[in-house]
Amino acid sequence: MMKKLFALLLCLMLLLYASVPDDWSWPCVWAWNAEGANAFAAWPGEQMEPDPANKGWYYLYLPAGMESVIINANDGGVQTDEIKIDKQSAWIAVAEDKTASVSFEAQTAGETPAYTERFTVYAQVDGSWENPG
Repeated sequence: MMKKLFALLLCLMLLLYASVPDDWSWPCVWAWNAEGANAFAAWPGEQMEPDPANKGWYYLYLPAGMESVIINANDGGVQTDEIKIDKQSAWIAVAEDKTASVSFEAQTAGETPAYTERFTVYAQVDGSWENPG
């Protein structure tokens, strides 16, 4: 039963990979579709996870139906232009000049990272903390 549920869930998701320049910290994805539906509530979108099996690659699961993304980093300080993903899982390589090349064929090796549910936790921390997480 769980395998069927997981397979159904993955049908409702797209897997997006990105490699970004070394000076891009905390890469995020902003995603939307032609009808104007956004995948996330606010800019800069959702933070990507480093792929432990593929150094230099980050990944994020998106809701199915997303057609365009912007990869951004440094708290939204750097970003690509709109990138069309054509409602498919995609591998995006971002160059130093912020241009991006897209492949719909796997550019990473090994097993696909497992989908994990994400949620937001809000906390009030001491002002001396840097980058709480």
